[in-house]
Amino acid sequence: MGKMLSSLGNRVFLLHNVHEDEPVLFESRWAMSYLCGPLTRAQIKRLQAMPETSLAPAVPLVGQTAPRVPEPPRGTEERNVARSSKAPLLPPDVIQVFVRPSREAGRGPFFYRPMLLASGTGAYSNTRLKVDENLPFTILWPFAEGPIPVDWEQGVELLENQAGLERELRSEASGFEEPPVSVASGKELTRLGREALKWVVRTLRYELFESPSLKCVSRPGETEGQFRVRLQQVAREARDAQVEKLRERYAKRIETLQAQVVRAELAVQREEQEAKQQKLQTAVSFGATLLGAFMGRKTANLASLGRATTAARGVGRSLRAQEDVALASQKLEVLKEKLEELEREFEAEVAELQGRGDQAGDVLETVTIRPSATGTVLQLLALAWVPFLEGEGGSLKPAWEGTPL
Repeated sequence: MGKMLSSLGNRVFLLHNVHEDEPVLFESRWAMSYLCGPLTRAQIKRLQAMPETSLAPAVPLVGQTAPRVPEPPRGTEERNVARSSKAPLLPPDVIQVFVRPSREAGRGPFFYRPMLLASGTGAYSNTRLKVDENLPFTILWPFAEGPIPVDWEQGVELLENQAGLERELRSEASGFEEPPVSVASGKELTRLGREALKWVVRTLRYELFESPSLKCVSRPGETEGQFRVRLQQVAREARDAQVEKLRERYAKRIETLQAQVVRAELAVQREEQEAKQQKLQTAVSFGATLLGAFMGRKTANLASLGRATTAARGVGRSLRAQEDVALASQKLEVLKEKLEELEREFEAEVAELQGRGDQAGDVLETVTIRPSATGTVLQLLALAWVPFLEGEGGSLKPAWEGTPL
């Protein structure tokens, strides 16, 4: 960023848009002069003492995005700042805290570098997702040389919260870097606190995992693996509820068909019983007619003729009874087939629901929520003394743990 600013030509400006991933250079014919002032006396002296530097001739074309230049780890840039063996004396209205060294740093000698620290809570709310969370944050920014005393582009979120900060320095510290004169006052820190709050609202994001199929959102601090495990339980519960609802819907239809099958079975039994009785009566009538014909007179009379007629009618009724039995049996088979088909349909829908439950939660979406400006508050604004280790060749290594933002 410093190289890009130093290489700007006439009427070429650097645009930092919060909605873009990278800064953009653009050219304008008309422009108004802008200062971040009013400048303090200390800033004016520093500007007058700065050596003149030649501008680099190479500038990207208008509308093109400047190439990303590899940068060293945040907070490790070399600075031409004096060090002292004792902590600098600061006004009483400047709150000072000490960042605890990491375990990897060991007990070796390290020095403290001043950085701006802001700690508080961000308010994240989303009505659709039913999210209303206040999440803590602790952010460090390195101080910069120039009219802008803080390098806002190099913000790092400290992995420790306020409870991990110390109020007293460590005895193994070998020295301290001098803080910029412009920030060594409570009034200036208060002004920087307002800028820090704007930066927090503009930069911080709260990312959640969402399952659109199950309409479920991850909880604060829940990893993707933990969320997927919980989704499996939610999917099973949803599947069981759907199966129970499906069972209730099919139960009435199945009970109706089962009742019809029972009635059809009773009808078949009744028709079979009547057919047996009719067959027996027909046999008796035929027997009586034949017996009368052989033992009676040789010449037929009206009585024997009537018995023959009755026997013939009995044969007809017996045949009709057999047909009724066949019809009742056919109706029973049809009802049984309908019942079996309905049960197969129910089992197929249950299997489909189970298949959906097994695949639920495979596709997750990432939802980003920004903190609200009204609910986000700063609880601590301080000058933080941050431990660094000095390696070979003057290289610096952070002796603390943080996440670049």
